[in-house]
This record gives sequence, structure tokens and C-alpha cells, in this order.
Amino acid sequence: MCHWEMADFISYVVDIAPVFPSLDEPDINSSLPLLSYNPRCLKRDISVWTSSKWTRDIDSYDLIVQNPEIYWFQTIMQGNGFVDGFLGVHSGGLPIL
Repeated sequence: MCHWEMADFISYVVDIAPVFPSLDEPDINSSLPLLSYNPRCLKRDISVWTSSKWTRDIDSYDLIVQNPEIYWFQTIMQGNGFVDGFLGVHSGGLPIL
């Protein structure tokens, strides 16, 4: 059972496991086979590290202004965090929601 006590997520359990978890989370049992049942507590964690690098106002502004072609807009927005550590505004926003 979840012991996380935030107003939005008191005792909510998520019954979905990430395929390849990229963040070090104590609730995730990474030794289980791919797509195994691996419930964990739902929580919100606004990471200063993530939010200060990829989700600032200027990052969204630059994305729109500097990428008029849809291919580059989508590519930069999605990031390529698993290749060189650039998360982009979309992937950078996921861990802070």
C-alpha cells in the first residue's frame, strides 16, 4: 500500500510498469522480466534538475521560434535523452508531472 501523502495522490497505486525506467525510483523492481506486473505508488516529483534544463519558458519559446519545419520541431521537442542526454520540453516534462 502507498504511504505517499500528497493531497492529489493519497494511496493511489499505478498498475503499470515502465519498460525501461530511466529514473532511480525505490518503488520500481528492475529485476522483473520486461512488462511484468510491478505496481507502485503514484506521486508527483518536480525535479529541479529536469525543470531547470528542459522545461523553462525560454526552452518552449526557442523550440517554436527556431524550428519552423515540423520535422525539427518534433525532433527537438521529443529530445533524445537516451542518446546524448537531451530530454527536450516533452520528455523533460514527463517526470515532473
